[in-house]
Amino acid sequence: RIMSGIATRGWAVPIRNARSLDPGSVAERMLMAGFTEAEACSSLDAAFSRALAWARVSGGTLVACGSLVLAGEALVALDAFPWEVHEPDANELTLH
Repeated sequence: RIMSGIATRGWAVPIRNARSLDPGSVAERMLMAGFTEAEACSSLDAAFSRALAWARVSGGTLVACGSLVLAGEALVALDAFPWEVHEPDANELTLH
């Protein structure tokens, strides 16, 4: 509900977490919370592709939000990770 006050459209993606909701359920909840449009995507890459196309046409801004798991996957998808680490921890190893 908080995001629907500043965002009109959302793309829901699957994440590698046993407790996560499927993208279709997330998209339904986005609509119930006040988003004008919400789309369930099969992957983060698919969502970025669709979202970037929308942003280019509409002049919109994209924000990736959700869990820390999603934030990590977004960093990898955007080639912003891995950054230089001397010894990756167990969480960082799951991103590859």
